[in-house]
Amino acid sequence: GFGIYLTSTPNSLIENNLIETKNATGHGIRLEAGSDYTTTRNNSIITNNSFSNGIYVFSSSHNVNENNTINIYGSGSSGIHSESAANITNDGNIIVMPNDSRGGLYFFFTVFSSNKNNNISMGGALIKGIELISSSNNININNTIVTNGFSSWGISMTSSSHNVNENNNIVTQDVSGTGILSISSSNNTQRANYIIMTSSDSNGISFNSGCDICVNEDNVINVSGNSSNGIRISSSDNNSNLNNTITISKS
Repeated sequence: GFGIYLTSTPNSLIENNLIETKNATGHGIRLEAGSDYTTTRNNSIITNNSFSNGIYVFSSSHNVNENNTINIYGSGSSGIHSESAANITNDGNIIVMPNDSRGGLYFFFTVFSSNKNNNISMGGALIKGIELISSSNNININNTIVTNGFSSWGISMTSSSHNVNENNNIVTQDVSGTGILSISSSNNTQRANYIIMTSSDSNGISFNSGCDICVNEDNVINVSGNSSNGIRISSSDNNSNLNNTITISKS
């Protein structure tokens, strides 16, 4: 079950609730099937089992999730999960996920969303602070993302285009980590991000296969650790790297 479950219920307000779920796939708050123009604000949400998201938005639009505190302890879960959604705003949320999880902010087939001023802290393997899959025309701005585990990413984009990542502070403290990862994603912009990578086999910004017509500009990237790179681009065309400041040092 879910803490609060709205279906086909638009123009709602969910505010100042304390929610904890202990059952399997027990999302804290679930909005679906046209629960549009809903504001979820100042809630405290804890989920304890696998595949249990803090806030789950499905097939809804023009929703605002702001100033929520979300703690996720189960694997395969997300802090805020948006699927087949549009015009979602995530602003000023605190998301803590110490175990193997999907993404602090997770988007699947979601467009025209704004993610700003969120604080995301994650641990475990294969984790992503912000993850976009088949999601376009989204903005990630002024977020703080810290990961501590193995092979994790601050921001990850797969088959996602026309997104902007700007003024984010990203710290990854794990082997084989990446600050901003792009796979088969084009026309994305990375601007004025501050990225710190502290372990080996890491990349500040990485484009893999088919990441065309992208711009990396005015980023500050500090990389320490063996076999690590500031910006790494593979099998991608017509990209621009402008006015970045990159420092490479061994740990």
